[in-house]
Amino acid sequence: MGLGELRVIHLLKTGENDAFLEGTRQAVAPFQPLEINTCQRAVWVFMSQEAPGFHGEALNYFEGSEAYSFLLQVSTGLMSEMRGEADVFGQMKTAWKNFTGDRIALDHCMNKLFEDTKEIRAQYLQNVGSGSYGSIVRRLIRSHSASETEPVLLVGAGHLAQTIAPWLMDHPLWISNRSSENLHKLIEDLVIKARPDDTARIKAITSEKVEAEAWARAVHVVICIPVDSERDAWRIQNWEAGSKSRARTGSIIHLGALRAQTQQWRHLSGFHPLEDIFALQKLQSEACATQFERALKACHEKARLRMLSDSAGASISLAHGWEDLAAFA
Repeated sequence: MGLGELRVIHLLKTGENDAFLEGTRQAVAPFQPLEINTCQRAVWVFMSQEAPGFHGEALNYFEGSEAYSFLLQVSTGLMSEMRGEADVFGQMKTAWKNFTGDRIALDHCMNKLFEDTKEIRAQYLQNVGSGSYGSIVRRLIRSHSASETEPVLLVGAGHLAQTIAPWLMDHPLWISNRSSENLHKLIEDLVIKARPDDTARIKAITSEKVEAEAWARAVHVVICIPVDSERDAWRIQNWEAGSKSRARTGSIIHLGALRAQTQQWRHLSGFHPLEDIFALQKLQSEACATQFERALKACHEKARLRMLSDSAGASISLAHGWEDLAAFA
């Protein structure tokens, strides 16, 4: 199948549409879609000659070149609240790596998507400033911090935590994760990249007792996992138990949830949901508006050229078509 049969369904996560999210997931299941989940959105990608009807205020449906252009905008970070960030590209690659559906049908599309994403990012998004969650998180922690001796507890060891952790190495860094294998893999990667003086500041949290102590003693916490009402109540209890011995208010930065999903956390001083991260980045992204506009045009043009090439049996030179983008510079 060619890109003309590409279908994409996109649903924004609002924290209030979980039932609709699950309903959409079940509706597209017969198409064996690739599902890409981020904190903001769910995206289903599949090949079909059908045009299934999906409706909802927060839902979008795309076909062919429009579907490919949309995927490019997501993978390059142009659709993210933190515009231009690179983390979503890693999430998409991980989703594809773990995909167990019809890989043959989507292989051509995904390979081209990753190739074009790298090219557009290299051409237009290399210097967009704080296009990284890590740099924003570090800046936010510094606004609450008196010194670099204050320990930071990082909760999670997945892709998001992997991108955040290197930005936190100025502080004693304690890392907690449910999977000990992922935890030790993250620490090993950090040790390889760290300066000799930094390695002694990295600590693995390997038991519930030690984690409780870490929540009580840490001055800053960065959460890179989804909300868990039962477990979160335990975490908050331990954080509050250590508040008397904590010299400063400290900060808790939740990268796994939007404000609407964090009712249990909001009463804590120094608490920041994802929206606060987005707000800080928005100030910086305004200075990069021209770069973003050029990258967006490149996404549309790439999709058009890919579609033409696919339709013509690859008889059209993409290299020649890409030179036309000089007009956007």
